[in-house]
Amino acid sequence: MQNTAVPRKWSEIKGLAVVAMDTGMKMGTLEDFYFDPQQSSIYALLIKTSLFAHRALPTSNISAIGADAVTFASEEHLIKEKSDEIIAKLPLGSTVLSYNVLSEGGTVIGKIGNILVDASTPNALKVVAFELAAGLRGRISGRYPTFDAKQVVRYGQDLIVIPDAVAVALQ
Repeated sequence: MQNTAVPRKWSEIKGLAVVAMDTGMKMGTLEDFYFDPQQSSIYALLIKTSLFAHRALPTSNISAIGADAVTFASEEHLIKEKSDEIIAKLPLGSTVLSYNVLSEGGTVIGKIGNILVDASTPNALKVVAFELAAGLRGRISGRYPTFDAKQVVRYGQDLIVIPDAVAVALQ
């Protein structure tokens, strides 16, 4: 599997098979991720292992993220979410996808529609950009306003704050 330098949309990565290389078995399906806003990084992936069970896969243990699967060395790298103190404090990516985007001047610009991830170094996944959810015109044109994760001023409980200049460029 080859990791590409082009950022990948979370919507394209979600749902990939997760395979342990020591057994060659599919351990589950990629369902979500734990987002570290201070580092703009993905701390761990949330893997659905069965109908009601989940495990976390710390990104430090990921070998590759390919077109069809996420691979990692050993089944024992899957951990219970509650066994890691950091994971318990981090928001899930699905939560971030519902955040509003607010300018520093107090104007709501829109909602996060997708997250762009740099998967070229799979054991150190970075969130590189956020894509706004588009209305009908955006979906028809295929153009979604995007801003760099480095431009985020602050992450709140349910919103992301960006500079006014970035907000103007998005509109």
